Amino acid sequence: MTLQYYAERWSEESGEGSLIEKSEWVSEEENGALEMTTERLFKRIADSMIDAIESGEDKEQLMRTRERLAWEFHQGLADGVVQMCLAIRERTGLDTAALSGGVFQNRLLLRMCEDGLKAEGFEVLIHSMVPPNDGGIALGQAAVAARELRRMKEKDPAMKGRGPEIEAKVGQVDDLHM
Repeated sequence: MTLQYYAERWSEESGEGSLIEKSEWVSEEENGALEMTTERLFKRIADSMIDAIESGEDKEQLMRTRERLAWEFHQGLADGVVQMCLAIRERTGLDTAALSGGVFQNRLLLRMCEDGLKAEGFEVLIHSMVPPNDGGIALGQAAVAARELRRMKEKDPAMKGRGPEIEAKVGQVDDLHM
């Protein structure tokens, strides 16, 4: 989240949009798998920070460089996500992208990916009621457990009436409209 903070400061203070030139982030492996290669992005950012330090930038200038590089990092990752989705769409015809996983707790990266995908004509699905990280996984596991308990009760009459506390938990999961 530190990088997100620095990148947001850069955006707010400088009003800068696109800073880095578009790169080809997606490559195809021999087996046909698609891979998003970020090596050049990391190398460019590391080299830029080393150059800033070696050039003798003062503390304030180094902070601005750090903020700019954080912005470029986010932008580069978002460009890579968009390029990967474009490559998948070319192969499959799919035009819906779901942005899920803990990385999308980063609001800036989420916004950049969502904006980039929408600009390319994708329908973008994002979390609204369930967190995109492990909390969402835990909720899904609870929903599956509730469904399985319900199925067991339907199949085995001896299960009916057992465990009122389990009944209450199953009801709580049902209340989430799963």
